[in-house]
Amino acid sequence: MKAASLAIMLLAASAGVLAGQPPPASIKLPTMEDTSVPAPAKARTSSSHQKRAAGTLPAKLPYIVMYATATCPYCAKARTYMAARGIPYEERDADASQEFQQLGGRGVPLFVIGSEVLHGFSPAALDAAILRAAP
Repeated sequence: MKAASLAIMLLAASAGVLAGQPPPASIKLPTMEDTSVPAPAKARTSSSHQKRAAGTLPAKLPYIVMYATATCPYCAKARTYMAARGIPYEERDADASQEFQQLGGRGVPLFVIGSEVLHGFSPAALDAAILRAAP
């Protein structure tokens, strides 16, 4: 296990939130239908479903929010990965978001995929969370 992965797991465990676990019930997760959520600062989408590898991602994807910072190298990797796969998502500034702290955010990127919170970037974990949350 890489040191960075171990550090993320330890931070998440100390916050009482583990990757793949739902967030505490007191936190309202954003949804597409939620009109109280402000308009995305940066909405990134790709109209090409052909970019997705055949059979690995569902045709209809869940609503995805990524809390990130401009200088985070793992956030940049996540952006590149999702763009290459044609995965639409909403990006929010982790530094300017109270939701980020409420979700147990201590490091970026942090993803909200359906009702699941995912700490850090791993292509396999991201794909698995998308499959679990697919409508």
